[in-house]
Amino acid sequence: MRKLRILKISHTAALASYRARERALVSQFPVEMEVVTPKHWSHLGLEQEDDSIQRFGIHRVQTIGTGNIPLFAFEPAPIAGLMRQFKPDIVDVHEEPYSVSGFESIALARRFVPQASLLFYTAQNMLKRYPPPFKWTEQFVYRCAAAAYPCSAEAEQVLRRKGFRGITRVLPLGVDRAKFNPQVLTHDERRQLRGNVGLDGFVFGYFGRVEGCKGIQFLFESMSMLPSDLQCSLAIVGSGGYRRSLESFAQSLGISQRVRWLGEKPASDMPRWISLCDAVVIPSLTTPTWKEQFGRVAVEAMACGVPVIASDSGSLPEVIAHAGMVAPEADPDKLKECLLRVMTDERLRQLLIEEGLALVDQRYLWSRVAQQTFDLYLDIAGTNAATGPPELVCQAHQG
Repeated sequence: MRKLRILKISHTAALASYRARERALVSQFPVEMEVVTPKHWSHLGLEQEDDSIQRFGIHRVQTIGTGNIPLFAFEPAPIAGLMRQFKPDIVDVHEEPYSVSGFESIALARRFVPQASLLFYTAQNMLKRYPPPFKWTEQFVYRCAAAAYPCSAEAEQVLRRKGFRGITRVLPLGVDRAKFNPQVLTHDERRQLRGNVGLDGFVFGYFGRVEGCKGIQFLFESMSMLPSDLQCSLAIVGSGGYRRSLESFAQSLGISQRVRWLGEKPASDMPRWISLCDAVVIPSLTTPTWKEQFGRVAVEAMACGVPVIASDSGSLPEVIAHAGMVAPEADPDKLKECLLRVMTDERLRQLLIEEGLALVDQRYLWSRVAQQTFDLYLDIAGTNAATGPPELVCQAHQG
């Protein structure tokens, strides 16, 4: 009897904070894992690289087109060598099926470990028809993979409409309650941190890219409509090319003094900055080419005991379910009503906190996501092997 051997290929694994699923898998289940990730991927945010104290190997591979998710590619030789040496039972490609790296990873697996079962990840929740050669390579991935794990029901629907016939399992992005929890900051630490960055009154928080599609301009409009006797401020954690325009817009609305631009923060520090807030707002917009694919910060905020207010863009209503407030996107009046209610209704605020914590425990703990991932691995193990399924330790850890 031996452990299930998993080769994971993922650009997001470049950050230690984004390897929580893998850490949960190897600690809870009979899994032996090796992870392939880029040498550098700065677009995920700031974090000091730390590959030590891992229970799995991390192989940092040179990439071409780093930062461009659809078009980047790995140097193939190190991956091919690792495949031959490790002989995985399953190759888990945490890349989009239409991407160059997704096609490359599946093609390498078919060539060098044809006995392995293959699966891939997707967050694409818009039905897009790609030109050649991408539509061909995407269909190649569909034909070769035994399963896919979209992060939302919308993404699963897109897969089916585009012709994927394998197993699909919606596996959300998770959260580590050891890091994200209501005890991250004491009352005094929270007050001191707010004072250090100039935040006062009721503190709203925005976390993410500072771009037009993120809808921050409508959040500004909503804040400008709030009664002047209600003291509030907005912390913006993130960076992007839309900041200068937003600064001018805030000035024209007369709310510049309420906005604090805190810039990018390391992923490992996000629990502190989220816990600084009284509510987190995600005002994303749908564009012709993009809509919110998940909204990781919504789950992280709920885990910290911070109420979430979101637009109805993409998968946000699915992610926060009944545990947050949802406003129509690009509607500052409706968003203002949500801001006002969460500011002034203490009973509602407490209910959102409790519902958010309960939803996280029910759906978003990495331990639960790891269980679902392991179950999916078992469902497909040996699918592509000519000699039948390998002899594996298959009893899942209970508890």
